[in-house]
Amino acid sequence: MRTDGATDDWRSTWPQPHDAVDIPGNHEELPYEQVEAFTTGIREWLHQTFDR
Repeated sequence: MRTDGATDDWRSTWPQPHDAVDIPGNHEELPYEQVEAFTTGIREWLHQTFDR
């Protein structure tokens, strides 16, 4: 959630340490059109995070 007053950026912010995974589409497309990109992005993040 943005707290800096900007309204033209659709991306949310998160003040805690985290990893971001960018995938195409929006929340309505993910279960249908972008499901392969979504699962691939999450799978790659899991491997990078836990298979060190």
